[in-house]
Amino acid sequence: MRKLILFAMLFILFCIPAKASYAKPDVTSGKCGEDVYWNYDEATFTLTISGNGKITSNPWRDYFDEGQIGVNLVIEKGITSIGKNIFVFEWFGNVSIGPDVVEIEQSAFSDTYIEKLELGDSVKKIGESAFNSGGRLKELNLKNVEEVGERAFEGFTHLEKVTFGKNLKKISKSAFEGCLSLKEVEFQGGAPKIAKNAFKDDRFLKVIINHSESSIPLGKLDKDLTWYQEGKKVTTISSGKTAKCKGRLFKVKYKDLKGTFEGKLPKTYRYAEDKYLPTKGKRKGYFFYGWSDNGYYWLSDLCDLRGNITLMPIWIRYKVKKMNATTRRFSYSIEKKYDYFYSRTAQIRYSADKGMKKAKTLWCDNLWKGSFTIKNLKKGKKYYVQFRTRDEDSKSPWSNPIRI
Repeated sequence: MRKLILFAMLFILFCIPAKASYAKPDVTSGKCGEDVYWNYDEATFTLTISGNGKITSNPWRDYFDEGQIGVNLVIEKGITSIGKNIFVFEWFGNVSIGPDVVEIEQSAFSDTYIEKLELGDSVKKIGESAFNSGGRLKELNLKNVEEVGERAFEGFTHLEKVTFGKNLKKISKSAFEGCLSLKEVEFQGGAPKIAKNAFKDDRFLKVIINHSESSIPLGKLDKDLTWYQEGKKVTTISSGKTAKCKGRLFKVKYKDLKGTFEGKLPKTYRYAEDKYLPTKGKRKGYFFYGWSDNGYYWLSDLCDLRGNITLMPIWIRYKVKKMNATTRRFSYSIEKKYDYFYSRTAQIRYSADKGMKKAKTLWCDNLWKGSFTIKNLKKGKKYYVQFRTRDEDSKSPWSNPIRI
């Protein structure tokens, strides 16, 4: 009898799968707070939060597919607070925060993509890391916000302008650190206390308008930016004044300048200001592929650089051999002094249209030297080739078209 029972138990054990398969719940609504409720409309991809009080949990995450994109979020009247980590790692289209939300707690929307944000007028406190590292917002109006927490909007790389209202009391350290598109900040009033590095590493910030009663510290924003108020260098912006900044001037040198280029070669550039390099060059037997900082980086402009720099043009040797009336062999070679190209692969595309419409693409894994056989060309027609390199994470722009 014992053997029979043991056999039955072993049979059941081996028949049951080691890991149960996951089935997405059918539930599309429920509670997410003491008197707070959620509902997801599959037809409109809209998550609606309603009720009264604070959002304290996020049960909808069990329903959403991992990495689901483009969900719209509507937080209705009656919701007063968004709890810690509630919407972390989500991917939203439009986010509408209702008229009664007073506080957005720590990391509520941390690492969450937001296409468009409607922030209710009642929001007074935005917690630590509440919105950091996410979103494509270009403008942010915090007209009734009193307190912005540490790293609240850190890494908002598309943000261009921020406006603070008259009720502002405090901006904590690194609140807007690394907002690399931020150009203008306006304080409309109040007497806020602002951390010295609240806008740290915002290198393209050009204008700060201060209508508040406080002085705005500038000392720790960026060592290569100089701020001016009424033509004089300043480290703080006085109440009722506007300050503008200018980047430090650096030198540009060149080496291996073979061939000719369309446009002037800049001899200097200012840190954090746009300065473009020539994009077209000519040299017999080569095509021009941009600029390199001593071989290490591929460059088309000087916008993200700091310090004196030595540039050299990138020339890639090529040859076109006619195999027959409908076939060409395109070969290329790259000098290994261009360290930028290590760990990349080569790619070409060809077309009968110089604008590369309906282009066909070919690959070659041997980057430094290789060839492509281009077949089935139409007799008597002109064709053009473009070259580029790529790796798993990035693609260089296509070269200028080469007639073959």
